[in-house]
Amino acid sequence: MKQARSPKKKRKTTVVVDDSGSFAVVDYQIALKPFATGLLIVLVLAFAAHTISLWSGFAYLDVSNIDPINNLRDHKQLWNDLLLQCLTSPLSQPLVQASYLIDVQTGSLKSAAVYHAVNLGAHVVNALLLYYLILRLGKYQEADGRLKLNPYVLAAAGAGIFACHPLACEAVSYISARAALLVTMFYLGSLHLFMTGFTTRDIKLAVTAYLFCYLSLVLAVWSGDQAITAPLAFILLAVILKPSQESYKAWIMDRPFEFFAQLLVAVLIPCVLLLRYIAPVGNGFGLESLDRLPYIATQFKFLVAYYLRCFLLPLGLSLDPPISPANGFSDPLAILGVACTLGIAYLAYRLRNSIVLSFACVLFVLSVLPFIFIVQPELVSDRRIYLSLCALSIFPGFLLASLSTTRTMLAVLLSVLFLGGLTGISNWRNWQWRDGISIWKEALDLNPQSARSRAMNAWALAFGGKFPEGARMAEKEYAGNPYKAVLSVILGTHYGNIDAKKEKEYCKTGLALAQKQHLSPELIWRMRAGLADASVKTGDYKTAVREARKALEVQPNNTLILITLGKAYLGLNNPNAAFVELQKAYVISRQRGLQLPDVIVPMTRAALGCGAEKYQDLAYGMANQARRVFGTIPEIILLQAYAALETGRVNESMAHISLFLSSERPTAECYYLLYGAQKKLGNEKDAATFLRWAKAVDPDIQKKMVLTLKRDIRDKPLFMSEEDKENLDLKGPDIDSKVEKKKKKD
Repeated sequence: MKQARSPKKKRKTTVVVDDSGSFAVVDYQIALKPFATGLLIVLVLAFAAHTISLWSGFAYLDVSNIDPINNLRDHKQLWNDLLLQCLTSPLSQPLVQASYLIDVQTGSLKSAAVYHAVNLGAHVVNALLLYYLILRLGKYQEADGRLKLNPYVLAAAGAGIFACHPLACEAVSYISARAALLVTMFYLGSLHLFMTGFTTRDIKLAVTAYLFCYLSLVLAVWSGDQAITAPLAFILLAVILKPSQESYKAWIMDRPFEFFAQLLVAVLIPCVLLLRYIAPVGNGFGLESLDRLPYIATQFKFLVAYYLRCFLLPLGLSLDPPISPANGFSDPLAILGVACTLGIAYLAYRLRNSIVLSFACVLFVLSVLPFIFIVQPELVSDRRIYLSLCALSIFPGFLLASLSTTRTMLAVLLSVLFLGGLTGISNWRNWQWRDGISIWKEALDLNPQSARSRAMNAWALAFGGKFPEGARMAEKEYAGNPYKAVLSVILGTHYGNIDAKKEKEYCKTGLALAQKQHLSPELIWRMRAGLADASVKTGDYKTAVREARKALEVQPNNTLILITLGKAYLGLNNPNAAFVELQKAYVISRQRGLQLPDVIVPMTRAALGCGAEKYQDLAYGMANQARRVFGTIPEIILLQAYAALETGRVNESMAHISLFLSSERPTAECYYLLYGAQKKLGNEKDAATFLRWAKAVDPDIQKKMVLTLKRDIRDKPLFMSEEDKENLDLKGPDIDSKVEKKKKKD
């Protein structure tokens, strides 16, 4: 890249004096051709490194984070909730949720391409914002006579490294890491706007820039907690921008109101931590939360042992690197992390005459402080370092730009090799993020001794389309693996259709562990849902209702939990409450274009149990729909008989019962329906006999099945063959004959 310098446009410091006193500013101009060349280089690197992510699917916790939004029946209500959340809990990332909602409204959960395109676009914007920020700082420093490098080369090199570095892959390829992209976008945007407002001599432009600067700051806060350090970055940037001919005292005293305003904002913004704040799960799924001191020590340890190491040598990137958490500051690597952070902060002071490098040090320190000191469920993830990567990329970019001033061809060759290598590694890392199975397999290959990697690999297999393999691995690991809560969910799901008692046992054990260890809400709601399902199957309906309702607090529109809750209410003989929950599940499934046959049968029974005519007519139609979906299975035949009887189709009901008895032995429900049919036909004696037989088989049959028998008979007698009549010629249950024999003996 050629150095764009025009002899007619020599850069120099310009001092402007107005009525209020001395006001020193530095004028500079940006040449279009080298600017566009650098811009093109950054764009090419960003797309070359991360375009492959567009072909990735949903990975890790993507579906869990997006599905609740996709299941919503009323998106307008969610917009209102997000606006309220912006005021009451600004650090809970409402802007990220809003971006998912926009994706859902423009795309579909069935395709991940929309979500990945948004992430890739945000990364490209961030790379361009960083390019322009480095260029502006470099031109400012050059105009002040303190930079001997080509600022265009410096900006292109620094932003290019950021654009294609493998540490950015998680933020780009992992949909659930979008918070890092958005907070970086608005953080860098606010820095640009602040710099414009602070350095311009146009009052109107300054006011406008400051207003949009604070708006961008608010949007950054709504995207992530790293934004709380932005006002402090404004102040330090303002100090660093001091022209070389000005003293610090004069520089600050000429702008007392601006510095005071930034100081006030820097004090007020961190106060959002006092509001309700639930840290996002991130990569903390299944991890036990650490106490504050061990957590902080662990973050300093990971800073030097993982993040900085991976920046210099971007190999071995993992969700579970082979580095153990620190117990406290007795860990040498934790102490080294503190020393490294303090050293970079001191370097910002020592390099104060170099605006670009000094601010890079400032930005790095400020970007790591939030995730170090704000305790969160996760311990390590590449997305945490995404904003810091902007600062770190400036240093090797500065070295390449310095080399280009003396040995241009060598600098070009090294740049091609270096950036090409980073791009290749990024493509490989993005390919690992194509789904949950591949990313956790890579983590397990890197750290085979990790119990967490083995547990999460089983999780990824189980819920990533290879459930039998995941269940086998979970059973193998369960005895000696400390991450039993994660494995309990897998095994509970595995035994869901095999052994309800084992399902309940695993879910109950896992839930107790998760609550004791303060594990992530994502894990807890899954275990509550499994426990509710097992409780319904084992007849513990009160437990089922309790756990299902708690699970719905996290996943309010999960159709399977709604069905479980509806079945539990049916078991408690509360058909009205059951119908409400089952109708929610039915409506959600229809809105999403899904076929949900599991809801038809319990919803039909709930509608019949309500007793109202409009619900009975609805149940009749749904019973016929169930017949079309499930075919002529005994349960559906009796359901049709039930619905026909309650809607006045007595003869049709008798025909269904006859069909049922042609292949099955009579049940309590069958006897009870025959009782209702005979009563409607006026055969009181036969009706009494059938009722007695029904109660003999199941004493609670009248509580479980509501028969109103209020509708007039609306159908004509049907032709019945001799076989049909023979089917209806019952002799009563075995239990009834035993009772009769006992009476005769007495």
